[in-house]
This record gives sequence, structure tokens and C-alpha cells, in this order.
Amino acid sequence: MRYKCHVTIKYPVWACILAVVAAACVSTPAPTPAPRASAPATAPLSAASASPAATPLPTPSPTPAPAYYVVWTLDFEGDAASDQALANTAAIADELHIPTTVLWNPRAWTTTSVTAERAAAMLRWTRDRAAKGDEVGLHLHMWTDFVRAAGVAPRTAPSWAARGDGYDVPMTSYSEDDQRKLIAYGLKLMADHGVSGVTSFRAGGDIADAATLRALVANGIGVDCTAVAAGSFGSLRLPWTLRSDAQPYHPARDDANSSGDLPILEAPTNGGNTYGYTTLSIVPIARADLAMLGPPGRPATRSKAIVIVSHPATIDAVEHAAIESLLRSFDPYRADTAGGPLRFVTLRDLARLWR
Repeated sequence: MRYKCHVTIKYPVWACILAVVAAACVSTPAPTPAPRASAPATAPLSAASASPAATPLPTPSPTPAPAYYVVWTLDFEGDAASDQALANTAAIADELHIPTTVLWNPRAWTTTSVTAERAAAMLRWTRDRAAKGDEVGLHLHMWTDFVRAAGVAPRTAPSWAARGDGYDVPMTSYSEDDQRKLIAYGLKLMADHGVSGVTSFRAGGDIADAATLRALVANGIGVDCTAVAAGSFGSLRLPWTLRSDAQPYHPARDDANSSGDLPILEAPTNGGNTYGYTTLSIVPIARADLAMLGPPGRPATRSKAIVIVSHPATIDAVEHAAIESLLRSFDPYRADTAGGPLRFVTLRDLARLWR
């Protein structure tokens, strides 16, 4: 999913946002920052590089105290991402010392529109991120070539943009059995290319339902971040009925919008999609994200999670600046640099920590 805006600004959004919240701020001494540990590079690559286990996750146990968690997810769409865009993406994570959850799209290996050389370069970049402690999960769009390669009859409708190549066809238009096959095939392709232990997922277009979640559970996926607030995407109505600030929950087996006992954590993408934004147009997203938290300088009274999505293939200089401004708006809350209650984590980490 991608959106477009066309405005530029000379001032970083985090400076504007901090001016607004400064009046409510109560300062506390900050401890000496602790550097984020890097995981060693290994082969084959495990998607669990940032976490202690690669098996399906048990029901998480409570954290010792309420905390804020921010997850920056990166969706590969199944098309090509340039070296420059990948470098821009990595520069943000490295400069700000933020772990990412890279959601890889295995369609890169089933299409002629992505060269073998480009797919290999994208995979090398993903391996490098995992070696630094980032997580690797799965992201699927219903590209007709990928669906056909999985042994499922492809569809081109319904769709949110009438593209004709399946990219914009909701996963929910396929039966639960077919969804299970498509997920299994994606995971097999990743394992065949040395990426194992995947437990996180997002469906294309932010569209999933209870059948999708059951299909994920059947494939050992423990965290999904497809959910968003109620609304529309392109020409389609989203299946979600959630608030814009919805927090993680375990869904019901027959209703993805309700809490229940399905053994998967639904972590709604409630922190914004950075595609097409500038440092000016992203200001409302930063304000909405910070509004979910208490005043900076104070402990969290209850745990909150904010999940943000970007796309490595689209991160040019303009979006780079916008994303950096958005992520810097959390600086006064950070545990590692400001002694606050906020930590940047991966989806796998969130599933382990969430209570």
C-alpha cells in the first residue's frame, strides 16, 4: 500500500512536535545509553536473529512494568528495490540505532520482472540487516505469477486499483485452504534461499480476515501486523472495524476484529505509512503517534505499541528525511538515550514482551 504527497519543508518535524509537547514535559535524569547489540552473521540466515527462539511463539508473559514499544516494519512488495533506496533505508536504521522488521516478499523469485541479480542484491541487504539484529518476516501480495507458482489458480478481481497483475487483489479473495498454501509456499521459498524461522507477517493492502489468521497459525506464524483502522483502501472497503489507536490483541478464531484465543498476536499498523510523505506532510502522523503516549519524562502507566510501515524500494531522499523526522519525534521517550519508557523493537520482540 502506498500513498503520495507533494510538499517539502525546511524544518524537521521532530523539532515542531517537541515544541508542542514541551510544556507538559517533566524531566528525569537519563542513564548512560546502552548500545544495541548486533547479532553475528550466520548461514543459513535465521529470521530470528534478533530473538532467542525461532519456533512458534507461546502466549507472551507480562512485562515487569508498563512500557512503550515502537516497531518499524519494512515491506518488500515483490518488485525491485534499487541499491540507493536500500542504502537510504539502512542509513536511517543505523544512524538512529533502531532495529527493523524486514518483511520479505518471495515473489522476487517467481517473476521475470525482477532479475536474478537484483533479487540476490536485495537478499544480501536483508541478510546484512539480520546480521545486525533485525528480524526477517513475510509479506505477500497476490501477484498472479507468484500465485500460479504456488499451484493456486490466480485471480485479478476483486482489486483495489484494477492493475490486472494480481498485486492489488486481496488475499481474502482466496479460500482459507488456498491462503494456507500461498503462505506455505512463500515460507518454503524463503527457506530454500536460507531464510528460516519466520514468525511475522503482513498481507498486502492491509487486508486480512479470520481465515487469513487461521492460515497463518497453521503455518507457524505468531505475529501479524495487517490490521489497520476502519476505512477504505483504493476501491475496496477494509475488513477492519478497529480504532486508529488500536493496540495489540489475540484475535477470536472467527472474528479478526475481536479479542479471543487464537494463538497469534495481531499488532495493528497504527503508526502510519510513510510512502510519499515529506517532512511537512508527515507532521500529522507524528502528532497522532505521540498522542498515544503520555507526556515525555514520565513513566508509562500502561503499555502501548506503535507499528509503522515503510517500503525499502520507495525510500528516496525526500521520504528518507520524512521517516527520520517521524522516528526522531520519539527521542524524548527513548529508554536508551533519554531514560524514558520507550523501546524500538521488532515484531518478534513485541510478541514476547506484550502483556
